Amino acid sequence: MARAGPRDAVHVVLSIDGEKMKITMARVLSIREELDSLFMKDMPVKTAWKISKFIRRVESEYNDFEKNRMKILDKYVDKEVGKVPDDKQQELMEEMEDLLDVEVEIEVDTVDISELGDISLPPLAMAKMSFLFDEAQPVSKNGPVPDMSPDE
Repeated sequence: MARAGPRDAVHVVLSIDGEKMKITMARVLSIREELDSLFMKDMPVKTAWKISKFIRRVESEYNDFEKNRMKILDKYVDKEVGKVPDDKQQELMEEMEDLLDVEVEIEVDTVDISELGDISLPPLAMAKMSFLFDEAQPVSKNGPVPDMSPDE
């Protein structure tokens, strides 16, 4: 399994408007497919609304990324030959890596995982999207159940 590097980093920061997530464009690209599969699942309307708002925000960042990616490619592609010359390959790769390392802030409306009901998702998809979900806290008739797990 690959080690997590700077491109995989996700940082959650609080803002006045709510919770925002700083995420690299590389991470945005890696979660798009999982978001698409989640989007196709049946779920309660309120949950679907939260997830669809997040998907629209991710798609907006992705569209900006694609525009910039195409500008970079246009800069390096030799129009006569239709490819990047060998002596420009390294520069192209460096600019593309810089673009993937760009951090963006995306507003996140987290979803209580219990709201997803009986839908199933692969563990990898859940891991990639874990920032989107809150775990349900056990509740008794007297209120939240305290965490009794032993300290490590």
